[in-house]
Amino acid sequence: LRSTYKEIIKYASRIFYIVPGMKDLLSRQTGEYFYSKYAEPKMVYLPNIVDCKLSSDFNEEYKRNNLLTILRMTKESVKRKNIKRLIIALSGINDIDWTLNLIGSGEYYGKIEKWSEHYKIRDRINFLGKVNNQEIGAYYSEAGAFIQPSLMESFGMVYQAIA
Repeated sequence: LRSTYKEIIKYASRIFYIVPGMKDLLSRQTGEYFYSKYAEPKMVYLPNIVDCKLSSDFNEEYKRNNLLTILRMTKESVKRKNIKRLIIALSGINDIDWTLNLIGSGEYYGKIEKWSEHYKIRDRINFLGKVNNQEIGAYYSEAGAFIQPSLMESFGMVYQAIA
């Protein structure tokens, strides 16, 4: 398998990475000589494109009880992102005041809204629709927790939330 990766790296025109530590990992995995000759000259860092500066006027209690999740509201994404399980889990939290900001749009919007009504938490979910990159940083900053209940997930979404 490692030889396959080396062949891919050898003939790639660019190698994109989102985590600075990936360079060290790739160097260890492929060997210093191979890395410096074939990989390092092609490495291109893709920084987080979301501005996550904290707002100076946020309320700490609001932030603590403010939850955030992001998804495309398509059949495949809703299943993979495990959103129904999140709604069921949140419906069992009654001892604290919480709000979920749900960012996303698509044909499953109505189904997700019906689930939230069925589990009696519709009034605690803000369906925000599609949000552009300039606005999304504010939602990350205002969230006390980013919830990603995915069955499988690319690291990009988690990386964006960490930043």
